[in-house]
Amino acid sequence: MGEDSEGATDREHTDTDAVRTRYDWSETTPSAAVAEVLAVAADRDPTETEPLYDSIDPDALDTLVAGGTGADGREPTTVTFESGGFRVTVTGDGEVVVR
Repeated sequence: MGEDSEGATDREHTDTDAVRTRYDWSETTPSAAVAEVLAVAADRDPTETEPLYDSIDPDALDTLVAGGTGADGREPTTVTFESGGFRVTVTGDGEVVVR
C-alpha cells in the first residue's frame, strides 16, 4: 500500500490477531503512530481511546524508538507494552503492531 496522509505505509489489518503498520519516524512520532494504530485496532476514533500516557510516557517512547533504527548493524530497538487492553510493540525500524 502507498503512504497515507499520516505518514503510515504498509497498513495491514486482518481479523486474525494484529494490526501492523510501518511508519517513517522522520515524518511521524512513534507515540502518534501508536495512538493511530490503537484507534484502528479498537475501531474507534483516536479521541475515544485511552490516552497513551495512561500506559507509557509518550516522550520516552519517542526517544527510545525513533533513535533506535538498527542502522549501526544491531537489531532495532523494540518496546512492548499494554494499552487499552491491547499489546503494543513498536520498533526502531518503523513498525507498530497492536494485538
